[in-house]
Amino acid sequence: MVPDRRQFISAITAAALARPGHAGPARVDYIPYPPGVPRVGADPAYAEPTDIGETLSLDHAGQARQVHLYVPQGEGPRRSILLLHGAQRTGRSMLDMWRAAADRSGVVLIAPDALGEGWSPETDPPGLLVAALNAASARVELATDGVAMFGHSSGGILAQLYANRLQGPWRAVATHGAALPADAVQSPATASVPVRLYVGAGDHLFPPAKARATTEALAAAGHPADMIAIAGHTHWYYAIGPWLAEDCLAWMATHGLG
Repeated sequence: MVPDRRQFISAITAAALARPGHAGPARVDYIPYPPGVPRVGADPAYAEPTDIGETLSLDHAGQARQVHLYVPQGEGPRRSILLLHGAQRTGRSMLDMWRAAADRSGVVLIAPDALGEGWSPETDPPGLLVAALNAASARVELATDGVAMFGHSSGGILAQLYANRLQGPWRAVATHGAALPADAVQSPATASVPVRLYVGAGDHLFPPAKARATTEALAAAGHPADMIAIAGHTHWYYAIGPWLAEDCLAWMATHGLG
């Protein structure tokens, strides 16, 4: 049975409030570039698919919004992950990067579009993410205690902000190529959700030193927080994305989302 909209919101709120976390010092690891993963050339290009998953339309705060949904085969209440795309992309790019991991694991992918070219808490408030979950729950039964969130670049900054400032439905949050300014991290955190930052050792937008400062601020605020710096990697997401999806799911499994 698929829960109705009010039941789903109530359940995810109760589940989130029932799970205090335990933080400690920030953990920082430097790892080699994953074997077998394509390397980025001098002039990388990526075209997101137009025929992946299905697109749901919803009205949120008087705005027409789109949510891209990918439902792999599976039964029973399903784990799900909110995916926040990078600037000038759409949620389809995230479905593309996560599709293989979803097919293997059965996790449902929910990828809303930002209102503008990038994400903003003013135009993309937390209620939009709840609305996206509710729209997806009308298509497939979702486990209310099995929601995670992942964001790339602009989407990663918003994911870190909401992980720190809100008591949301997500039980774990991971990001790539993103670092909320350390002085913007609220301490103590509203919720002690685990947060992982992936960053390229050669990322010119969010270098490891900046990401490390964010990770340490998140840990000091009460989040179990760690950073993975990847040698030979830049800010470019669209070659390493499928590998990151698998690695994220393995990490999320250590926080009850396996």
